[in-house]
Amino acid sequence: MSHALAPRDALLEEYNRVAESSPLINAESAARSKYIAELLADGDLEEKELIDMFEKVAGKNDGLDADGFVELCNMIDELFEEYDEEDTDEED
Repeated sequence: MSHALAPRDALLEEYNRVAESSPLINAESAARSKYIAELLADGDLEEKELIDMFEKVAGKNDGLDADGFVELCNMIDELFEEYDEEDTDEED
């Protein structure tokens, strides 16, 4: 089962939607992205996990720009890739 959030161009489009013309988004705005919101609603991603990853990507910045948002989404994808690999290993 693949959990890829979306292609880069779709993520950038979603960033523009949640950013509402702001140069940076905060964790709350990132959580409103349809891709991340769905994972949170389904319980596949916990809010604490999102905030931890957000802070790791943002570093000393006040928020994420478009590239940072894509990086955050890629980091979330990696969580599921690791999970999928574990499932595959257990089936062998």
